[in-house]
Parts: sequence; structure tokens; C-alpha cells
Amino acid sequence: MEETKKLTMNLKVAGKAYRVNTLPEKEEAYRLAEQEVNDYINSFKKGKYKGFEDRDYLAMAALHLAIANVQLRQSREVGGEDLKALDALNERLDNYLNELKGEL
Repeated sequence: MEETKKLTMNLKVAGKAYRVNTLPEKEEAYRLAEQEVNDYINSFKKGKYKGFEDRDYLAMAALHLAIANVQLRQSREVGGEDLKALDALNERLDNYLNELKGEL
């Protein structure tokens, strides 16, 4: 079994560099996440949160990203309920068609 080599990346968040190891196919996701966090921090610095400390900006960015993550999971859960309803309808349809087949 061939082991995939990990890529060592340097990500800069809030002006500080962090060394991260990841799989090469995940590099783009890490770069996009780095950019998204920095964009949030910069928007807070320019917006109504002027004058806070960097850790406050990081906390606000983490909170906003966590809220987005929770909302995404909740929207998927609603989709799960829809799938359950479709499965129930499918079962009812199968039963009905089997009954018709038995009458023929």
C-alpha cells in the first residue's frame, strides 16, 4: 500500500504564519479557508469593531464561521426529513403497485 506524502504549507492568519501538514488534494481548501478567515478579520477591523485586539477579531471570525457551519448542518437535516418523507411515499407506491399486480 502506497502512502500519500503530506504537503507542508505555511498559512498566514491575522498576520501570523502557521505551518500545517495536509494532503496535496486538500491544499486548495486550506488556502480558501485561510483567505476566508483573513477576509472576516479585515472586515471586522474596518467595520463596527474597530480598535479591538487581534484575538477579538479571531474570536468573531470563528463565531461567524461556526454559525455558518451550524446553519449548513441544519439545512441538511431538513433535507433529511424530506428524504424520509420521500422514502415513505415510495414505500406506499410500491405497496399499491404490488397490490395492483396481485389483482391482475
